[in-house]
Amino acid sequence: MNFNFYIPQKLKGISPIIWEMNADSPTNWQMLPESLLSLTFKLKGPWKIHSEIFTEKSYNPTEKLSFICGLQTKPFKISFSNLQIMGVGLSPIAAKLLFGIPCSELLNYAVSTEEIFPEHIEMIENEIQKLPDFISRAIWIEDFVLKHLQDHPDYGLAIKVSNVLDQITHNKIHGKPVDIYSLSGYSRMHTYRIFKDWVGLSPSKSIVIRQFNHTLENMHHNQETMTQIALANGYYDQPHLIRTFKQFAEMTPREYLKNKTEVVGQLPF
Repeated sequence: MNFNFYIPQKLKGISPIIWEMNADSPTNWQMLPESLLSLTFKLKGPWKIHSEIFTEKSYNPTEKLSFICGLQTKPFKISFSNLQIMGVGLSPIAAKLLFGIPCSELLNYAVSTEEIFPEHIEMIENEIQKLPDFISRAIWIEDFVLKHLQDHPDYGLAIKVSNVLDQITHNKIHGKPVDIYSLSGYSRMHTYRIFKDWVGLSPSKSIVIRQFNHTLENMHHNQETMTQIALANGYYDQPHLIRTFKQFAEMTPREYLKNKTEVVGQLPF
């Protein structure tokens, strides 16, 4: 199995990464939550997502050529063989900018792009299937997304929400005061509504999951003790870190480190 990555510089604040994965043998992975949506295209081969949410609703998004996977707050599992898929990591604000739906409607769920992007998706799927390599596909998607964002009437508000979330997460991790309402410039109730609409979660939950992802990245690449990791990422102590980590990962930090792979947040099962 191999991965390709592309950093879309034109989509700063909207998309931190475009990726492609190729696998030529049966594989099973457990994916931990991350603070991004994923616009995913199946280029080759069958695969399936195992999620209690999808099972309850009798829906398997991988049956479609492309789908948007919303913000996940719990782990989910995927199974595949002889697979080629491409994904665009998207900030939660992209749900409303690109697809016109509140991010909260995609929380812990996924939906076919045919349902929310019908006027464009067939053309997108045909175009990326025609292009000869990953980089050309990634650049084409980057330009397409940019074109559809630039003239959106709420683009300025969306970027403001994203910047506020970045700032308050930074403050939380580095032990600085977290004053969401002063940074947003709105009342408590209006800030709450904006975050639910654009980020899919309340301000406080948005901070906690981003803090978890920052900690996961830090833990994956460093050899520090749990206490050092906890204090470096804005937790009161090691027990506070472990409680929060288990809330999102459904395992302890040590269990994660024991089974980690080269890819952050991706474990075999």
